[in-house]
Amino acid sequence: MFLLIVIFVIIIIFLLIYILKHRRVEKILKEKNEELKKNQDLLRKILNTIPNPVFYKNMNYRYVDVNDAYLEHLGFKKEDIINQTVFDINQGELAQSHHKLDVDLIRNSKKQTYEAKVIYADGLEHDVLFCKAAVSSEHKGVEGIVGVMLDITERKKIENRVSRLLKVNEAMLEVNHYIIGMDNIKFMFDLILEKAIGIIESARFGSVLILTEDDNLEITAFKGYNSDKAKEFSLPVKQSFLWYKTKGRMDRTVIINKDDMQENDKGVDMVANTQGVEIKSNIIAPIIIKGKLYGELSIDSEFENAFNEEDIEILEHLRSKIEIAISKHKMYKEIMYLSKYDKLTNVYNRRHFEDLFDEQFNQALRCDGKFHFVVFDLNGLKLINDTYGHLAGDEYIRTFAGRLSSAINSPDFFARYGGDEFVAVFLKEDYTKLREKLESIIAEFKAEPIIFEGNRIICSFSFGIAAFPNDAKTYEQLVKVADERMYKYKEEYKKRLLKINQH
Repeated sequence: MFLLIVIFVIIIIFLLIYILKHRRVEKILKEKNEELKKNQDLLRKILNTIPNPVFYKNMNYRYVDVNDAYLEHLGFKKEDIINQTVFDINQGELAQSHHKLDVDLIRNSKKQTYEAKVIYADGLEHDVLFCKAAVSSEHKGVEGIVGVMLDITERKKIENRVSRLLKVNEAMLEVNHYIIGMDNIKFMFDLILEKAIGIIESARFGSVLILTEDDNLEITAFKGYNSDKAKEFSLPVKQSFLWYKTKGRMDRTVIINKDDMQENDKGVDMVANTQGVEIKSNIIAPIIIKGKLYGELSIDSEFENAFNEEDIEILEHLRSKIEIAISKHKMYKEIMYLSKYDKLTNVYNRRHFEDLFDEQFNQALRCDGKFHFVVFDLNGLKLINDTYGHLAGDEYIRTFAGRLSSAINSPDFFARYGGDEFVAVFLKEDYTKLREKLESIIAEFKAEPIIFEGNRIICSFSFGIAAFPNDAKTYEQLVKVADERMYKYKEEYKKRLLKINQH
């Protein structure tokens, strides 16, 4: 009996120990579950805090879980996407490429980073960078796929904008390369237009228009237009789309859409193009040189609303480069002009005359050639400056140079030597005929006085002629002989003038 009591007590004790241990295990499990729930809640909170879409797919390529950003960006409710595949969530033709990459990831158990298109809640395709990895365990192997989506649409736009700006710079570097030595500026405009149409998306046709002195826009370069109509094109600037759109300011690049063309009843019909399509969009950039309108760069498309703000930015950047290129070309042309011509009279300057003389002199030496060297000096320039002012003196010099140069035909050449002195080389005239020719010009000057601010001014000059090789055999000797004869002629002129005044 005692033994039974002892056994019973032992059983009770073991039961108590088991109950206490079970309760302790239950407590631990409860604590663990609470900790696990807290961790799960924290993980969920972290996932939902991540601003980029995050997703998890199982081995069957079905969505198991996504964060809030995924639902927000792609416009889904959670119940609409869980247990669905990419083919079920309206990604159209894009679904196949996404699925193919998922299959490859499961098969190779490697990480993936790639760019792809995704249709977002706004209904537009976005450029997205996918960062995905296979989820695996030690015993089960690959269990699924976890991925993060980064919207890089804006970054791609910036990259595209930078790329296009770089193309503008590259294009203008090529243009600038041709500026030096370019005599015909039309070639530069053709090149600029070609580059602009290549850079501006949706561009198909285009033209460069130059403002004439009578304020008309005329086409100097074009692509895709009817050649005959483009050459005949002339439009008053105040009837242009640019004038209409900027309300006469013409200081910025503008987009002209079909509605603008219809509203502007003063606008001109677009020049006919060789493809016979209707122009429905136009983007125009004014070309401003030294604060004044020089012309326009006009790019056209047959599509409606073909151009956007980014195109305006690109064309604004391009036109600033064009303005610099044109200014450089004008400066180069001016430098080249001044290296040969006298700015006041537009006849050759001394330096270029001496270059031409060297060529003619060497040819005469080789071929036993002959020519006459003439020195001219204006009479009474100081008196005119003192009486009527230096502007009258400049007009006196210009009139003389203009009439003399028009009377001298190639291959003869004429130049301003300095001040009121001029020189010329006559290759075919004999001495008698040359002297008669110069005397007849003096008579013409006397018969047709210069009218300056109501004053009649008679242009008069003295000259001296030296013959090569009879009178001199070097440039210096020719100058000396012709100069001496010119001064002798001037003295005779003064004596004749004195006799006239005495009578």
